[in-house]
Amino acid sequence: MKRVLVFGVALVLTVACLDAHAFTASYDQVTTGIKNVVARETSIKIKDDKMRMEVNMPRGKLVTIIDGMTAYQYMPVEKKAYKMIARGPTNIKNLSDYKGYLQLLNARVVGSESVGDYDCDIYEFIDPGTKVKARAWVWRAKNFPVKYELDIAGGTVTTIMKNIQINTKIDDSEFTIPKDVKIVEMQSAANRNKR
Repeated sequence: MKRVLVFGVALVLTVACLDAHAFTASYDQVTTGIKNVVARETSIKIKDDKMRMEVNMPRGKLVTIIDGMTAYQYMPVEKKAYKMIARGPTNIKNLSDYKGYLQLLNARVVGSESVGDYDCDIYEFIDPGTKVKARAWVWRAKNFPVKYELDIAGGTVTTIMKNIQINTKIDDSEFTIPKDVKIVEMQSAANRNKR
């Protein structure tokens, strides 16, 4: 359950959007403020509508690959990937024009602040996925979010990005499941459990 929660929150917080022309980004992020979940650094690579997330867990590395409306989650040591269909759009598509995305959300600038080495404008808006108040610190030079806060019941969830590289070369193989990994359809597994 915690693994699914971490995946879901990481997806909501990192998936801020990309455009149709070979936009790429890679960065590391840490999310804090989720009850009973240990903060872990997640490495993320994005290319167009694809995303790869890697996080070190006690049992080994956990990899999540999102390709359009399909998500795969696996631990390389187990050689098994779970395939899931997203319930709605993942919003990976807007990172290449993040300020444009914020305009669609009627976000307003509420201040400015540096986050690490990144000079940012702070935007406040209602997060479309969670329907709660959110703030994004957007790096002025690259139009990219470097900090994100969600005000949820019980506190604030904060995600901070670092080691950001925009429009760097990322090979397509980063978004494919290795051939020696068995793919398990989550829908099929759910139907078997109902029986």
